[in-house]
Amino acid sequence: MQTSVKDGAWTVGAAPGALPVLGHSRQLRQDPLGFLSSLYEYGDIVAIRMGPTPLNVLCRHDLAHHLLVERSKDFGRGGPFLERSRTIMGNGLATSTGPEHMRQRRMSQPAFHSQHIKSYMQVMQEEADAMAGGWRPSQEVDIVKEMHDLTTRVTLRCFFTMSTSGSESAGTVNQAADSLDRLTAGMYKQMTAPLAILGKLPTAANRKYQEAVRQFDETVDRIIADQRSTTTRDDLLGLLMSARDEETGATFSDEELHDQVITFLAAGIDTTANTLAWALGLISQYPDVQQKFQAEIDSLLAGEDVSYDSIRSLTYINAILDETLRLYPPLWMLTRRALRDTTLGPHRFPEGTQFAVSPYALQRDPRVFEEPELFDPERRKRQPDIPRSSFIPFGAGVHKCIGDAFAITESTIALATIGRRWHLRLAPESNPLKPQTEMTLGPASVRVTLVPRAA
Repeated sequence: MQTSVKDGAWTVGAAPGALPVLGHSRQLRQDPLGFLSSLYEYGDIVAIRMGPTPLNVLCRHDLAHHLLVERSKDFGRGGPFLERSRTIMGNGLATSTGPEHMRQRRMSQPAFHSQHIKSYMQVMQEEADAMAGGWRPSQEVDIVKEMHDLTTRVTLRCFFTMSTSGSESAGTVNQAADSLDRLTAGMYKQMTAPLAILGKLPTAANRKYQEAVRQFDETVDRIIADQRSTTTRDDLLGLLMSARDEETGATFSDEELHDQVITFLAAGIDTTANTLAWALGLISQYPDVQQKFQAEIDSLLAGEDVSYDSIRSLTYINAILDETLRLYPPLWMLTRRALRDTTLGPHRFPEGTQFAVSPYALQRDPRVFEEPELFDPERRKRQPDIPRSSFIPFGAGVHKCIGDAFAITESTIALATIGRRWHLRLAPESNPLKPQTEMTLGPASVRVTLVPRAA
């Protein structure tokens, strides 16, 4: 273990193993989760290198909370991960910062009000029923694919009033899902390249990635163009089109609308799909969890669909989702940049210094969580004093994910619908579950065999 420099409440250190020019790019590509989880051994603020760029990783939840929440005005979005993700996201809600982000969030927030989420629940239920009702006894199902298909359909219907049954709409669904899958597969390699220029070289991988970017952009433009012809809508796109800044009266420009649609497509499809795939894989891996999961569904729902009022009563499903998000947060890395000369504890950092927080690493910190690698939905009963600031799967502060309630609602409905009909047995090739580190954190494979539950 490298000795860290102790000075006050928080210590600073540097991770070993950086190479000239490349920095820690090799570790971040080969085993990013293991690398990030090991950093607390070297200090509370640990310097790593993204190529030649220094990045200070915060390895304590209280320090992360200090930066993300208490001192959010001193630290804006930034860093190599964010800058390179703008090649896809543009300057939408997921990538903007400062006053521009606050303006966009202020205009977008009404679309995620509880009354709108409540209105989306029927679509969520219809799509979950169609999926689970189409499965067959003894069928082996690719859960990763099924969940991506489900969340794509829900997102397009709830956000853009797009039917998923017609051939033309189905083509849009498939193209959106296909191009997004290729984007997420290639984006992490772009983000961890030691030099940004490497992503512009005319290699086969770069050409494939750029083609996926082009197709995704075209799909988004087609969705917007198709929807402009409808004059009265209460879907998310319609709400964004009619949104006005309460301070200036301005609406979203076409370019801003494009960037917001890309943001909500990526967030609405990929992150929720991965959370559901992880949750179902874990449920099928732990028989006692599956038994309690199904018992709650039978007891509280009694064959009925999930209602807006019943979501909070499904406490065990909520606990399953919490523990899934603790172990496998979709947003596994957040980056920030010092907006001015500043301090963290007694340590001084100049303007422009880059910082990172890994929810994945913080939520497995053995100093906070007993048996941190164990999937235990009843963890909070066993450890009631776990600090809330140690659980940040949706981020924290002014940049916390705007769609967290939408994602939890959709996930609850999907899990309850599947658990009511099917018992899941994890296929041997998916045991153990293995993460696949891309733009978001998903499982490499979750295949289950379906066993019908007694009516």
